[in-house]
Amino acid sequence: MHSPTFASQAAGFTRLIGPLWIITTFLLFAAWWMPLVETSHMLQWSPSNLSILDGLVRLYSEQEYFLAGIILIFAILVPFAKTLLSLFVWYFLNPEETNAQSLLTVLAHLGKWAMLDVFLIALSVILVKGIPGTEITATYGIYIFFLALIGSMVASTFMLRFCKRQ
Repeated sequence: MHSPTFASQAAGFTRLIGPLWIITTFLLFAAWWMPLVETSHMLQWSPSNLSILDGLVRLYSEQEYFLAGIILIFAILVPFAKTLLSLFVWYFLNPEETNAQSLLTVLAHLGKWAMLDVFLIALSVILVKGIPGTEITATYGIYIFFLALIGSMVASTFMLRFCKRQ
């Protein structure tokens, strides 16, 4: 007989936590490649789109290693680790195991660090808006990214609340 998981013990509304994590994971992966913003400068003929991965590559190629590292860690690696760990906890972890509570604590901490990417986006928009003659327009990718972040926050909140009661 196989051991119970948090997902197998969920009932009612809490059964949606797992599918919400799956949707959030796909949105997050998609948002890394989608253009977040479109920038145009009065000296530039055509506007350019910028995704998270494009920005990461540009920063690295311009030898801005510190900023590239910050974005890599907090906009890609931490959210990726949080979603994978959350899926593991929800679908595979036995609530009766001794490490269940420690993994839930790690998830709560990862959630706080993953919020740094919202700050990075806001900061980059402010910086680009401050360049004279530059226009920045949000594109569909930023909305997908924010949906992934909001989905992650909602799923985390309900999952942590549910798991602590078990």
